[in-house]
Amino acid sequence: MGQSRNLLIAVFTFFTLASATASTGPTATASSEIRNILQISFSDMNIEESAKVYVTFMLTEKNEVIVLKTNNTDYDSVIKSSLNYKQLESKNLTKGETFTLPIVVERK
Repeated sequence: MGQSRNLLIAVFTFFTLASATASTGPTATASSEIRNILQISFSDMNIEESAKVYVTFMLTEKNEVIVLKTNNTDYDSVIKSSLNYKQLESKNLTKGETFTLPIVVERK
């Protein structure tokens, strides 16, 4: 309980496009949904040091997140198990497009 108070999970509320063919990026609504999912997942973890993690993902036709890769092996399994097949309420993302979400995990 005490450790979870010491953690601050900051997720940037913007996406950078991993695919050069996409015309628009995701909205703040989708970003907020993903941020909330990850904040819950990281809240019980003991974070040793801050890290910036890039999560590359796409959406299925059912609006479910599929994590394709991350750039951090320490958090890869937590992020994948937290996000994979989670259905987003936001419907404005292009299905099949690839997006990269920068996540900053910090210890406070």
